Amino acid sequence: MIPNWILSLSHLIFLSLIIYLWKSNSKPKDRIASLLIFTGCLWGLHWIFISLNEYGGLNFLLASFATVLLATYVASYYLIAGVIVKKLGLGPLSIASIVCLMEWIKSNLLTGFPWLNIGVLQIDSIFSVFAPIFGSFGVSFATVYFAALISHSTKYALIVATSICFIALMLNNFVHFTEPSGEKLNVVLIQGAIPQKLKFDPVHKQNTENKHLELITAAIKVNPETKLIVLPETAFTSTFNNIEPLILLKLREQLSQNDIVLMTGIPQKIDGNWRNSLIAMKSDNLLGLEVFDSYDKHHLVPFGEFIPWGFKWFVNMMQIPLGEFEEGKFPQAPIKVQDQYIGVNICFEDLFGDEISKIFFQKSHAEKPSILLNISNLAWFGNTNALDYHLKASRMRSMETGRPMLRATNTGITAAIDHKGIVIKKLPSADEGFLITKIQGTNGQTLYNFFGDYLILVFSLIILILNFFLKKKISES
Repeated sequence: MIPNWILSLSHLIFLSLIIYLWKSNSKPKDRIASLLIFTGCLWGLHWIFISLNEYGGLNFLLASFATVLLATYVASYYLIAGVIVKKLGLGPLSIASIVCLMEWIKSNLLTGFPWLNIGVLQIDSIFSVFAPIFGSFGVSFATVYFAALISHSTKYALIVATSICFIALMLNNFVHFTEPSGEKLNVVLIQGAIPQKLKFDPVHKQNTENKHLELITAAIKVNPETKLIVLPETAFTSTFNNIEPLILLKLREQLSQNDIVLMTGIPQKIDGNWRNSLIAMKSDNLLGLEVFDSYDKHHLVPFGEFIPWGFKWFVNMMQIPLGEFEEGKFPQAPIKVQDQYIGVNICFEDLFGDEISKIFFQKSHAEKPSILLNISNLAWFGNTNALDYHLKASRMRSMETGRPMLRATNTGITAAIDHKGIVIKKLPSADEGFLITKIQGTNGQTLYNFFGDYLILVFSLIILILNFFLKKKISES
């Protein structure tokens, strides 16, 4: 397996090459840069074909066309940035600013698609230390600036590039925004590895529930001090009231052993509308299993969880179950387990750092999350690079907020991540099993928790405005 730091380094070299090609006055080199960007995006998004064709039932040609179209859409933001860089003859700082802004627009326009973001891909590079201050887009800015300096290959550029590395190292060693909070939480994360083709099949519903129950039983036997067990997104495919009574009875018996809290992904029907939810339950001597708290997914996936206007015909061509959800309110209070507060997000919600940061300065919520939790079902995408990128995104959220992150997924990558984005433990993808860990919650606030993306966006805009006026002044003199 290739070490993560080598992947980040190769990505940095790729960016330096792209900027070098942008800065040349050669149309063939422009075409090469555009082809490289598109090819990179297509490789990074090829898993879409699997979800559309193999699991969505879309025919080969349409699934291929949709995948190429999405890759073209994502690539277009970087291609536009390249055109602006060439037309205006931008320097390294301005190049970093325009790429950062275009990436932010991609991540927010039309509900946003923050996939293949430079900052997340650089999670294992030295530039990731800027995440608690400027967030993922700040890491993108620093990376592109460094790549632009390298591509210029001047003595001054190399000195500045070296200085950036030194500053990053100093930040990493001496700046601490958060501190441990409360007792370590004894956690079990379940990875059922339920095949996507069987997951929503009513015939296999009871087998799926039994498998999860067996994993819970085995985990408690190995680790009787367990206080929290987490099942993945839609681990139960029917509502709580429709779960087999025998399964509920057995769950109650397991949870009552040590006052264990069980969190699980499950669909809920509230006021006639479906929601993609997580419920938290515990054993109660009088009530049986008590659902004492819940979280409803807010940022829904286009085509998977809601149908964008004008695209119902496209969704009708596929065979995706549970395709029309109502969004939950935003933000929602964390769920208390022991003396820790769990801030929940479901599936690709952890791609949106600014939304997660907003949880930390809500005056309506007295308690802030001390631990983050993501539950996902990535079986839609096979055993592809989508799983690795999603893990990187969770690690970035940990670095931005200064909070550890737990990940319970159906097929991977189930993992425990510390408050600095380092993976403590993880399960092999596509394997059935459970992960036992003790996770230390934290309190305190990073700068990113206070300001979100505003710091780096304002900084980038100021640089571009100054660049415009300075060039205008030079041209007039």
